Amino acid sequence: MYAWESSFEEKILGLRRKELKVLKTMAFLNACVSFTWTTAPFLVSLVTFAVFVLSDSNKLDAEKAFVSLSLFNILRFPMSMLPQIISNIVQTSVSLNRLQKFLNHSELDKDAVQKDKES
Repeated sequence: MYAWESSFEEKILGLRRKELKVLKTMAFLNACVSFTWTTAPFLVSLVTFAVFVLSDSNKLDAEKAFVSLSLFNILRFPMSMLPQIISNIVQTSVSLNRLQKFLNHSELDKDAVQKDKES
C-alpha cells in the first residue's frame, strides 16, 4: 500500500519506546512509594523512640516501649490504607467531574437535525 509500512512501523516503534520509558518510570516510582509506605510504621516508631530518648534525658523502659509499640501496631492498618484512600478520592473526584460535565451539557439543538418527512 504505497510502501508506507516502514515509515508507519518507525512511528509506532518510536511511540512504543516512549510508552515503555513511561511504564518503566511509573513502575520505579510505584516501587519507591510501596517501599516508603511499607517501612513507614517502622520508621515512625524508630524516630519517635529516638526523639523521646534524646529529648529532656527521658529513659525508655520496657513499659513505655511495649505500650508505644502496641499503639504503633494499631496505627499500622490506617497508615497502610491511606494511599488507597487518597487514590480512591482522586478517582472519585475525576469521575464526578466527568459525570457533572456530561449531565450539565446542553441538550441537542432541535434545529440542528434535519428530519425527512417522507415516510
